[in-house]
Amino acid sequence: ESIMISAYPEYDASLDFKAEEEKMDHIISATRSIRNRRAEMNVPPSKKASLYVVTTDKSVFSEDIAFIFQKLAGAENVYFVDSYEDESAVMIAETKAKLYIPLADIVDTDAEKKRLSAERENLLGCIARCNAKLSNADFVSRAPAAVVDGEKKRLMGYEEKLASVEELIKKYE
Repeated sequence: ESIMISAYPEYDASLDFKAEEEKMDHIISATRSIRNRRAEMNVPPSKKASLYVVTTDKSVFSEDIAFIFQKLAGAENVYFVDSYEDESAVMIAETKAKLYIPLADIVDTDAEKKRLSAERENLLGCIARCNAKLSNADFVSRAPAAVVDGEKKRLMGYEEKLASVEELIKKYE
């Protein structure tokens, strides 16, 4: 029959897989988090890395889903372990698991040190410019309050970012 005159499909509760949907949501969230973290660290998608999954819920994170992380999250090898200790590893916290990516697998430490040093110098310059503006009595008195507040917020943002960059620099030393 034509679809135009066919009966509209009715809801069938037996085709509702809530447990499987929840499991898949956790896997998708973990995959998304791994990809986001890799992007934040400027790791190219072609660069493969080991992935260590620490979980207490083996029904969600088990050996049978390793291929998902390999195909979609850039994992070379996926290990499901009871615990993992590596100070230099990147840790991603998820609801039902903690995911660890060893930095040695994904980051060229020399290149990252250079990049962080350059970013640090850039931030110091931005902070100096903001401080110069805010210490200029003419600017503070003549500029609208919203502009001065915006400059103060920008300065705070630069200082916070500088603190995190300096923390990362110490991590590589």
